Amino acid sequence: MDALDLDFEAAIKRHTNPPFVTYMLARTRYFDDSLEEAVQDGARQVVILGAGFDSRGYRFHDRLRRVRFFEIDYGPTQEHKKQRVKQILGSIPAQVRYIAMDFTKDDLLAQLRKGGYSDKEKTLFISEGVFSYLPESAVKEAFRFVGDHSASGSTIAFSYILSKHPDVNNPNSRFARMGEPFLFGFPGESATEFVKREGLEVVFDASSGDVLDKYLKRKTGTPPLPPLAHTQATMTGFCTARVATK
Repeated sequence: MDALDLDFEAAIKRHTNPPFVTYMLARTRYFDDSLEEAVQDGARQVVILGAGFDSRGYRFHDRLRRVRFFEIDYGPTQEHKKQRVKQILGSIPAQVRYIAMDFTKDDLLAQLRKGGYSDKEKTLFISEGVFSYLPESAVKEAFRFVGDHSASGSTIAFSYILSKHPDVNNPNSRFARMGEPFLFGFPGESATEFVKREGLEVVFDASSGDVLDKYLKRKTGTPPLPPLAHTQATMTGFCTARVATK
């Protein structure tokens, strides 16, 4: 917490994993851009899968006045978030709807409809740092849901890891030791073929290293942040897929 009062150069020197800071900044930029592009393209619903403490419904509130914003997550996590949002903002923004559910047990469509979701509207789905913690069957179901229960032109933007990532199904990884093991990685060198098999059109797919080059380089060509670790740069990535014309 003390680092929050420091300038960037001093704070980054104190961080135990500087490349992770770099990755998270690139990840945030990617999904922020995905949100703005989707709304400009006519999306009237945004669904955050595994929202956690995602802040886009609040940071972008001025651009979301005609957009229904659904945050999907575990109930107790949401209750804590609601308390913090009320403490900070005074009230929950009108466009934000909290949808409590367990991805491995509950029916996503039924839960969303309770909050006013319409499968006739163009929608953006965001899955930021979620798919690696789900079994493959749940990831497939997410893509099928997007294809079956949203309008043509709807999109899903997501981050991912590859199956060859050393932390996938590794009981000795730091994530497993924290009780949050990586259960799924996309086979091959990207997410593209997997997504196509689930019936969606791939709009964008790139490694984290390539996304970093897009967002974080100075005019001199050098990155302003610590370089990504090799595993982060080559075995993680970002993808946006679209629902074809029905």
